[in-house]
Amino acid sequence: LTGPATIARGDDLPMDGSQSFDPQGRIVRYEWTLDALPVVATTTPLFTFTAVAYPLEVGLHVVQLVVVDDSGNRSQPDTRSVDVLGDTTNPTAVLTAPSAIDEGTDLAVSGADSIDGGGTIVRYEWTLENFAVVATPTPSFTFPAATYPLGAGDHTVQLVVVDDSGNRSAPDERRVTVRPRADTVTLHLRVEGLGSLP
Repeated sequence: LTGPATIARGDDLPMDGSQSFDPQGRIVRYEWTLDALPVVATTTPLFTFTAVAYPLEVGLHVVQLVVVDDSGNRSQPDTRSVDVLGDTTNPTAVLTAPSAIDEGTDLAVSGADSIDGGGTIVRYEWTLENFAVVATPTPSFTFPAATYPLGAGDHTVQLVVVDDSGNRSAPDERRVTVRPRADTVTLHLRVEGLGSLP
């Protein structure tokens, strides 16, 4: 039995039994076993455990092959260990935020356009100015104005995403301008000839 010693999670696992031999007969069946899963029998010496049918978690897995000849004789099992490696590709954070908001209003941001080619994003870490990081499992968050008061001017919001293998993205930042509240206008009315008004 031959096959790769390592594969990345999500990859197919091809195995090869073509070096098996029977000096006094002919091999007619190849019986493949992956971990404790049911045996798969083929008449050909090649078999691929597809990622769709056999999703393998990160860690060590064992493949076993037994061959049977045309007289019904069975070989001793041959085994190979395969190490399924976690995703090593960092995801990419893509932060969407408004360019400007009014002072005293909430700030809604989104990371829905973030991508991870080798896994799944499981955590979104949001940072606004010097406030503490907020982590969410979903790609949207709103900074309430009551909890995150922002004065007029430019402010920075940042997003880092983390995938299911623990890989972290580089931060993506956006600048948000907070517009000042409109000044209250005081109207003074002077009425000629009526004297002073209460």
